[in-house]
Amino acid sequence: MPVQDKGNLNINPNDIETMQVLKDPSTASIYGSRASNGVIVITTKKGKAGKPKFTYNGSLSSATSVKGWNDILIT
Repeated sequence: MPVQDKGNLNINPNDIETMQVLKDPSTASIYGSRASNGVIVITTKKGKAGKPKFTYNGSLSSATSVKGWNDILIT
């Protein structure tokens, strides 16, 4: 499947505003033979004016083994 702009293959699904599948003759006249199976147009969300707002939600965990527990055989 040919891709015109290979730099945008990793699009975050949360950034997609609309997706359109164009399969009409006018699309073929614009994109040529590459549009024979249709063209997918992805429109991403636009940024908002003003100060940027950042949100972070994360967690941290750690695991350590207890000395001596590796020698115990549970039967």
